[in-house]
Amino acid sequence: MRFAAFLPLLLAAAPGTALAQNAAPAAEPVAVRGPVSCIGGRIPRYVDSDALAAFARKNFVAESDAEEALHQSISSAIMECRRSYGWGDPRQEAALTYFRGSTIRGNAAYRLRDYNVESEQFDLAYRAVPEAEITRLVETGAMSGSAMTAAARAMEGAGATFGTPDGEALQTIGAAIGQGIYGTLLMEQAVQDYRAR
Repeated sequence: MRFAAFLPLLLAAAPGTALAQNAAPAAEPVAVRGPVSCIGGRIPRYVDSDALAAFARKNFVAESDAEEALHQSISSAIMECRRSYGWGDPRQEAALTYFRGSTIRGNAAYRLRDYNVESEQFDLAYRAVPEAEITRLVETGAMSGSAMTAAARAMEGAGATFGTPDGEALQTIGAAIGQGIYGTLLMEQAVQDYRAR
């Protein structure tokens, strides 16, 4: 699979957000269950997943009534998790980062469902991309074609079926892979931060 040299992904971190660049791998896959993943399990099922993913990409900054309603659902979930696990602010922040990453990554997998992509395949894509390319993704929203190809091949090794797309399909796949890798980065950072606090 070949990708254009630069694929704008519109995934740069929100201003002022510091991210650990290609942090060391967690001891287990980032799609863990437990306290750090609590928030996602407390979001009502009627919440629109595409709207939630778009809101997560905006770092949960509400600019409309619909986003205010999403913010309220997330706030309620946070309070439930905080009571259940006795979180202080640092663990709450880590869990919110995990939720943001898992929401972004889950949406990327959904966008690629026709290519047999599952969320866990982004763990392999993330590890197939050099640290410099992860930094570039965070800073500019793009990765090189060779990094994108390496990520896609790692996912194909786990069952994804991209074939030989071109044109709009290639851009859609590239953007979603970048989104999934970015979400995985957030999740990995969150797991490490949660354990450290």
